[in-house]
Amino acid sequence: MVALDEYAGAGGVMSSTQLEAVAIVPLGLLETSELAQPHTPPPRVNAATHYLLAQSDASRRVIESRLAGLLRVAGITIAVQRFPWELLEPTHVAAMTRAVADHSAPSTARATVVALRGVLQACRVLRYIDGDRWWSLDESLAKVRGKREPRGRALTVAEVSKLYRIAGVRDRAMLALLFGAGLRRAEAAAVAARDVAAEASVVRVIGKGDKQRTVPLAPWARETLAAFIAGDGQERRPGVPLLGITGGGVYYVLGQLCARANVVHCSPHDGRRTWISELLDVADTAIVARLAGHSSTEQTREYDRRDERAGVDAVNRLRDVR
Repeated sequence: MVALDEYAGAGGVMSSTQLEAVAIVPLGLLETSELAQPHTPPPRVNAATHYLLAQSDASRRVIESRLAGLLRVAGITIAVQRFPWELLEPTHVAAMTRAVADHSAPSTARATVVALRGVLQACRVLRYIDGDRWWSLDESLAKVRGKREPRGRALTVAEVSKLYRIAGVRDRAMLALLFGAGLRRAEAAAVAARDVAAEASVVRVIGKGDKQRTVPLAPWARETLAAFIAGDGQERRPGVPLLGITGGGVYYVLGQLCARANVVHCSPHDGRRTWISELLDVADTAIVARLAGHSSTEQTREYDRRDERAGVDAVNRLRDVR
């Protein structure tokens, strides 16, 4: 094995300066001749590839990004699906995940640890490591603590109305799916004519985890979507998405609507937060979780923004002391 300083001097991809900058592993502890050198792909599947193939397309991109970030904090520039994960030692795992935990938001750090745990499990499934070694690596993963204020916000009725008034017919249909059915942006972009029931009373969605659910539309959303389907004069093939834009396009169009309507920028997921918060005023949490496609009511509660609205209303009632 070549020591770290010797490897860096020989033109390797990881230098001692890079490693010291992120304070990952004391110099000399991480020997990098096997870990950091570019590897010719072996005649066996990479553990990360094995793990990623089991994920949905959307999840695959996010997970690979997390794993790439984990390698970057160690100064390793090898692609995720070329890195020899089975050669990691418990010390490497502990140091890399602790660095991510110390320099990232807790939710990001947890997602990164989960991704690495999945790859290490793939190493075990593929028999690149035995059970004892896997246990040592898994026990070395950093424990992530802490919590941040939830991201995003719930829009007021007045804000949604402003967006609706300046939107065209198609964009109103998009708002109906986001704010009237609580769909994720990828789900909204994928909705086709065959997914919308007669008179647009409900919409069928295939969401995360390839789970199908049926979501009733709010009355205003129902009327808006029915008018869009019936009123544009196009003969629609059953499987063709109604909106004609991607999930990224949904994000862009909503941002443009916010700018034109002079509404504070919001994301498509804020439509989901708004929808869930309003439903929780009138429905049981378990019912809302099922409609939202959540696996637990705890996940649904994370979308609840009613306390924020109540707090603002309460503060606004305070007496003016001037």
